Amino acid sequence: MQNTRLGDKGNAIESKSEELSSDMDRLILALTPKGFQSFGEGASHGRIVGATALAVDNAMNHLIARLIPELQQHLNSLVGNNFGPIINADLAKAITRLLRRLGPWALECPHCKGPAVLRFSHSSERTNGIFRYEHSPSKRHGASTVLGPLRIIPIQSDVTNA
Repeated sequence: MQNTRLGDKGNAIESKSEELSSDMDRLILALTPKGFQSFGEGASHGRIVGATALAVDNAMNHLIARLIPELQQHLNSLVGNNFGPIINADLAKAITRLLRRLGPWALECPHCKGPAVLRFSHSSERTNGIFRYEHSPSKRHGASTVLGPLRIIPIQSDVTNA
């Protein structure tokens, strides 16, 4: 069905919605009695739990992998901006929380190319504060008043718990 207001964009949204719905159907099936019955009567509890956990994990990874490019596109639109100290601080926290919720993802530090967390701090020298890429509480790069590159990269372990 053609959406006259959105045109091709509306069709793309419908298509993505259908694809995500299909992914969610697979995820839900893995958690239903019908999904459990597919193992057969003699299947061990451990086998069912293990396979179900794997199915859920695979479905979630598939969904997240499809969200990352869209999130990256949105982050790219923020680069070079300064929204004022309050919004800057909230934005840096929100990006960090979102990447942590999605799993092993971080921002790439433009200085060393390592995984980092975006931090914002108020500065007495700069009215609108500064953005930094933090690798650990004692290792940071950059000190910019505008958002620098926000490239999402996969990580093997948590960058920082701060």
